[in-house]
Amino acid sequence: MVLALLGAPAYAKHHKKAPAGPKDPTAPKHPKAWPSPAAGPTMSGDPELIFTFDDGPNLKTTPLVLDALKAHHIHAVFFLIGNMAANKEAPPRIARILAEGHIIANHTMSHQDLCRLKDDARAASEIDLGKQTIENASGFKVAWFRVPYGARCARVDTMLAERGRHAVKRLAELGIAP
Repeated sequence: MVLALLGAPAYAKHHKKAPAGPKDPTAPKHPKAWPSPAAGPTMSGDPELIFTFDDGPNLKTTPLVLDALKAHHIHAVFFLIGNMAANKEAPPRIARILAEGHIIANHTMSHQDLCRLKDDARAASEIDLGKQTIENASGFKVAWFRVPYGARCARVDTMLAERGRHAVKRLAELGIAP
C-alpha cells in the first residue's frame, strides 16, 4: 500500500483544514486530531512529500516497489511488520531497502488494531516486539512507528509517549484526501 505524508508548514498556507483545537490545554480536543506538521517542519520550509509503504516486507511486491523507486531516484519509508521481517526470506529485502537509502520503521508485530485489543500488555507487546524483531532482522535502530489501520486512541498515544515515540500519520489522518 502506498501512502504519503506531508510535513511542511507551507502546505497549510494554501490548503484550509480544521482548526488545531482550543488553546486551553484542559479543554477536550477532537479525538482524531494529530499535531501538525506530520514529521515536523522541513529544513527549507518548502513542502516535502514522503512516500511510505506499509505491511512489508512483502517477498513479491517489495522488490518491484524498490525497482520503481530506484528508477526515479526516490527514497521512501517502509513500515515493516515484525512477523514479516522475521521471515527467513526477508533479510535480503530488508538489506536492499537500507542499502538503497530508504528508512525502515515499526508497524507492530502482527498488524493488530491496537485500540481494539482489550489487553494492554498485548497491545504494548505489539509495539515493543515489532520494534525488537525489525531491529534484529535489520541491524537498524527503528525510530518511527505507524499504527495499523490508522487506528488512534488515547491508550495507544500513552503507550507511545511512554516509549518516547509518536505515530507517523497518513494523509487521510491529516484531513487530506489522497
